[in-house]
Amino acid sequence: MLNNQKTVLVYGFSQEQSSVLNSDKYDTVIVSKEMINMKLKDIIDGLRFETFESNSSKEQVVVFNNFTDEELKIMLSIIKGISPNAIKAVVTPTSINWSFKYLVEHLVEEREWYKANAKK
Repeated sequence: MLNNQKTVLVYGFSQEQSSVLNSDKYDTVIVSKEMINMKLKDIIDGLRFETFESNSSKEQVVVFNNFTDEELKIMLSIIKGISPNAIKAVVTPTSINWSFKYLVEHLVEEREWYKANAKK
């Protein structure tokens, strides 16, 4: 079951970019490179386990938990203004049990597959 706490997970953004996503309507969690091996559900629940990760991603990533379609449209418009190439995703019943790092790797692979197949 998904955690129904409205949360935005932000990774790879500058402090200034991240501040644009702050709101009192939802929690914003800055995912540090020390947190990328944590599961999404643990990050959303507010846990912080710092682990060493020497091979962290250079991607900018925003992950939404428990946002309506209308809220997502607004948020995606905001993100497009601050980082058009950021990877954007929503938490699913499957991905909530993935590590943040695994999710990012999966999303990067998916993006590259679409790029490669769009040219055909």
